[in-house]
Amino acid sequence: MAMEAETIIASFWFAHCRDYQQVVAKFKEHFIPRRNIIHKHAVFHQRAQKTGESVKGFVRGLYKLVEHCEFGAQRDEHIRNRLVIGIADRGVSQRLQMENDLTLEKAVMMA
Repeated sequence: MAMEAETIIASFWFAHCRDYQQVVAKFKEHFIPRRNIIHKHAVFHQRAQKTGESVKGFVRGLYKLVEHCEFGAQRDEHIRNRLVIGIADRGVSQRLQMENDLTLEKAVMMA
C-alpha cells in the first residue's frame, strides 16, 4: 500500500508539500467520487409514480431523491411540481394543476 500511496501523492500538484491537511484533502478528492448534479437532477425529474405505488411512497421517494439535488430554497417547489406531473392519476394531476397557490403540503393532502 505504501508504494501505491506514494504514487498517488506524487500525482498531486503539491507533492513536495508535507502539510498533513492538504495531503488528506487531496486523498479525499482522489478517492471520494464527485456527485454529478446533472445526473441527480435528471433522475429526480424523470421520477413518476410507479404502478401499485402509493402516493405516500411516491412522495417519500421524491424526498429521498431531492436530498442530492441542491435545489436550495426551491426544493419544495420542485417536489410539488414533480408530484403534480408524476402522479399516476391524471384526474388528480389536473385538479392539482388548476389549484391556485398550490403548496407542497396542500398538494400532498389533495393527492
